[in-house]
Amino acid sequence: MDPTKINSIMAFPQPTSIKKLQSFLGLINFSLRFVPNLAVVTASLRRLLAKGTDFLWSNACQESFMKLKTLVQQVSTLAHPDFSRPFKLQTDASNQGLGTVLLQENQEKQWQPIAYISRSLTKSEQNYSTTEKELLAIVWAFQKFHPYLHGSNTEVETDHQPLVSLIHKQHPPGRLLRWALALQEYTFTLRYCKGSTNIVADSLSRAEHQAVQVQFEGDAFPIHREQLMVAQQNDPKLLQIIQQVKSPTSTTAKSSFILINNILHQLSTDHQPRIYVPRSLQHNFLSFYHDHPLSGHLGFHKVVLKLRTHYYWPKL
Repeated sequence: MDPTKINSIMAFPQPTSIKKLQSFLGLINFSLRFVPNLAVVTASLRRLLAKGTDFLWSNACQESFMKLKTLVQQVSTLAHPDFSRPFKLQTDASNQGLGTVLLQENQEKQWQPIAYISRSLTKSEQNYSTTEKELLAIVWAFQKFHPYLHGSNTEVETDHQPLVSLIHKQHPPGRLLRWALALQEYTFTLRYCKGSTNIVADSLSRAEHQAVQVQFEGDAFPIHREQLMVAQQNDPKLLQIIQQVKSPTSTTAKSSFILINNILHQLSTDHQPRIYVPRSLQHNFLSFYHDHPLSGHLGFHKVVLKLRTHYYWPKL
């Protein structure tokens, strides 16, 4: 998985209390629920939750913490959206931030995440009432996921029960009325769920955020990974770089390139990995970011700037 897609999880700070550790493990258990032997990796962290145990963050805890983040990078847990099926939003707000996960049910009747989104609250937003914060999380989620949710039937889950009745009032007070009007262009059902079942959004909202993080599987990857992998292997220049990166004696290539899930990435000036697109696929990527309905039909310069965030090729 492209690291830029799961920044909300990767930026989760080291837990300093049982409550924060529970939030992190809840997020991990959902995101990596299909990973075998997950209980083994989380064992040292779960021991801190035992009754009567002092919260002492050991080297083993740190290793498990980093290992889990590595697994999130390695395992593709995000699903592609299917616009013929309804979506579900799970939202939550805390005193620190907002968190949402966009979900869709697969053919096995399992809910899979399509996107994670989170941000911190501004100073003025921190003064909002609990109900206002919870509704703000919903409004913000619909705004961010507008290309996905506009015209679709969406189920919204919140763990703030008073909001369910308030949203149906004819004249809600203050800014709640403005937000309720903003939501009228969407078709959705608001449903209360217990906080224990709203783990992901709750964890994201309580993490310490420095910036808005949005992760889409479909938005930033216009072809299958297998196609990209084969195309890189069939490009003589890229194949040579791949062989150099794999070589234990080569150091020059490793300072500029890295292999993630067997896909070659170029390291930007701030050491962020960007997928190296082979010449045979460059037109596909340009067309996707210019012509795809979710791309907004951007102008040439904006298309290039957006591509540079995730991808690289010479003279891009």
